[in-house]
Amino acid sequence: MATGKMRWNMFDGLIEAALAEDGARSDVTTAALVPPAARCEADVLVKQNGVICGLPLAGRVCKVFDRRIKFCPLCEDGARV
Repeated sequence: MATGKMRWNMFDGLIEAALAEDGARSDVTTAALVPPAARCEADVLVKQNGVICGLPLAGRVCKVFDRRIKFCPLCEDGARV
């Protein structure tokens, strides 16, 4: 297993490309129906036993998409749920 800190900025271009391919910043339905000042909160519900993985990447995607997003995981990456 690699040690040390992940250099997430190395992945920002790939994250941006994935967001662009998905149309994340240009969804016409969202633009038509959701006011620009709208705010929301979301929860992810785990329906089966498993292992949580990818939280650091999910946090980075949120930051790259919009720095105002507050990503607050309630468990550690690698936690059994």
